[in-house]
Amino acid sequence: RDNVMNMLFGSSSNGAEETLSVFPIVGIGGIGKSTLAQYVYNDKKVKINFDLRIWIWATQNFDVMDILQKILVSVTDEESDQGGLDKLQCQVGRQISGKKYFLVLDNIWDHQSLSLKWGKLRDVLLCGAAGS
Repeated sequence: RDNVMNMLFGSSSNGAEETLSVFPIVGIGGIGKSTLAQYVYNDKKVKINFDLRIWIWATQNFDVMDILQKILVSVTDEESDQGGLDKLQCQVGRQISGKKYFLVLDNIWDHQSLSLKWGKLRDVLLCGAAGS
């Protein structure tokens, strides 16, 4: 737990915050990956330092539309009016623009599918503030 918190809040080597930082928690099922993520997500320091905290239970095939829809609901409590991927990307981008957010994507098993589709999600996530 402390290692993850140190990665999040430790000083960087160049003194500047990354625009988007990704910290994967990987391992076999049942070893406590989600529990560790919950600990960090609920930590007081995370609550204070991030404008938005978003927890997404991902589908096994890593559906970008589904994840973006869930992010939008988490941030606005409203669903999109189904305008396609481009519209959904814009809506989510507007909601997180300039905000420092902490996003957990839980239950991702298909790493190959993730790597193929990550770019579409990453493009939107880059709208957030530095340190997200």
